[in-house]
Amino acid sequence: MEHVTFDQSSQGALGDFQVYLPPCYAAAPGSRYPVVYLLHGSGHDDAYWLEVGIVGAADDAIGHGKVAPMILVMPDGGPTFGTGRGGETFATFLTSELIPRVDASYRSIATRSGRAIGGISLGGGLALTIAAGAPTLFTAVGGHSPAVRDPAALAAHLTAGGLRVWLDVGAGDSLRDGSISLEKELRGLGGDVHLEVPEGTHVDSYWTAHLAEYLHFYDQSFRASR
Repeated sequence: MEHVTFDQSSQGALGDFQVYLPPCYAAAPGSRYPVVYLLHGSGHDDAYWLEVGIVGAADDAIGHGKVAPMILVMPDGGPTFGTGRGGETFATFLTSELIPRVDASYRSIATRSGRAIGGISLGGGLALTIAAGAPTLFTAVGGHSPAVRDPAALAAHLTAGGLRVWLDVGAGDSLRDGSISLEKELRGLGGDVHLEVPEGTHVDSYWTAHLAEYLHFYDQSFRASR
C-alpha cells in the first residue's frame, strides 16, 4: 500500500489517495496493470476501503489466481465529495487530475479497456454518475449499495456509453429501490447490467462479505474489453 499526498490538486488536502499495488508489481517491472478507482461512502475518507478489508481480499484473489493482478486507487473525497478550489467538482478532479497523475506515476493500462470505477453508498452513486459522464474513460462501473438519483437519465447515459454495470444492495437496505429501478431502466435499454440483492443492510460487514464478488466483476470486465 502507498499513501500519496496530492499537494497541487484542486481538492487541497482531499486530493490525497491510497494505492494498492498487486504483490507481483515490483517483481515484474515490464508489466502494466488495469486500475479500479474506488470511492468511499459519506462521512469517510481514503482509508475506508482498507477498513472494510479490500487489501486482504485483493491479496487473496490475486494470490490464488481468482482474478488477474490489478491496481486499486482510493481517493479522499471528504465527507460529501464537495467542490474543491475554484468550485471544481470531485468528478472533474478525478477525470482531469487524478487519472493523469496515476497513469504518470504507476504502470497502469492507461486506456478505457484497463480502467474501471466503483464505490460504496454515496461513493457508489457518484461512481455511476462519473462513469455515465465519461464513458470513454471507463469500461465498467460498480455501484455497491449506491445512492441512485434519476435512474432513467443515468441508465440512458450508461447504456449509450457501452459500460458494463454491476449493482448490488442488501435486501434490508433503505437504498434498495434505487438500484432496482436503475437495473430495470438499464434492462429496458438493452444495457449490460448485473444486479445482486442478497441479505444484508447498509453496514460495513455487508461490503466486507462481498469484496471478492466486486473484484471478480472488475476482473471480468477487463478481460471482456481486451
